[in-house]
Amino acid sequence: MNILQTKHLSKIYDGKIQTTALKDINFDMKEGEFVAIMGASGSGKSTFLNVVSTIDTPTSGHIIINGQNPNNMNDDELARFRRNVLGFVFQDFNLIETLTISENIMLPLSLEGIKTDKMKEKLIEISNFLNISHILDKRTYEISGGQAQRVAIARAVITNPSILCADEPTGNLDSKSTKDVMNLFEKLNKEKNCTILMVTHDAFVASYCKRVIIIKDGELYQEILCGDNKQVFYQKIVNSISFLGGNLNDII
Repeated sequence: MNILQTKHLSKIYDGKIQTTALKDINFDMKEGEFVAIMGASGSGKSTFLNVVSTIDTPTSGHIIINGQNPNNMNDDELARFRRNVLGFVFQDFNLIETLTISENIMLPLSLEGIKTDKMKEKLIEISNFLNISHILDKRTYEISGGQAQRVAIARAVITNPSILCADEPTGNLDSKSTKDVMNLFEKLNKEKNCTILMVTHDAFVASYCKRVIIIKDGELYQEILCGDNKQVFYQKIVNSISFLGGNLNDII
């Protein structure tokens, strides 16, 4: 079942010089998939995620999520759609410093008016699953970056979103925390059937996915499937992005 479809999706930014960020993108994503979007700096990968996740609007074309077109919704409908259907994980965590960890995680449920008992039940379930039960009473400044991203993931998935949208989720993490966070994404995907769409510049991070889509100059350029051998998959990703950027450091 396709949970996400984009049809002839384009995005043009007006200015002194008109910039075409996305060109006629047709893309399907099935429920339970784990897909990475990659490309050189300025390729359009972040624009694609922003448009799909309703942070930005397309210039032309359609986005269908769970059979609905969010661009046809009014502001109130769109706000509710974002809270209930989409989950967001960002590079900078976006946690609220004045709240405890548990309050940060339960915030989406609170905004929906969910009863306290039900919120606490869901909090216990997701915090145990993500191994953050021991930090629930702490504040954001008392935890590490890796723990902060775990909290951000918990907040994003506590509503059981249809799609989890992650924008460079390991961009501010060291190598150990990066591996820990990606193991969590993999666990969510395999054990909770969580559908994940992730932008990353990191081939190692992308190798946790089942499919990699490479965007070049605003167009879909290449699709790489995981297959049975993760090391071969990783090498294919490295080869592709190296070819596009000249060296790995150019893919940012």
